[in-house]
Amino acid sequence: FFNEDEGLAALFRPPTEIMFQGNLEQAKQSAMEQNRWLLVNVQSNSEFASHRMNRDTWSHEFIKSTIESNFIFWQVYDHTEMGRT
Repeated sequence: FFNEDEGLAALFRPPTEIMFQGNLEQAKQSAMEQNRWLLVNVQSNSEFASHRMNRDTWSHEFIKSTIESNFIFWQVYDHTEMGRT
């Protein structure tokens, strides 16, 4: 049995496999230590374009591979405390 809400959530889920787990300061430190660029993505739950980026951009194999090799990728939602600062 297919739950439509769960299916949509999975389709548009954040790319946790390439996301840095920590706050912005930790991401900056990690980028400096690894000599990588810091890529910051601020998402909005109210903007479909944000969800589409999760589905189409960050899940694309070439983009994922490029990010994993060259960037520290930090994603945050604009409604969170970290996303507002």
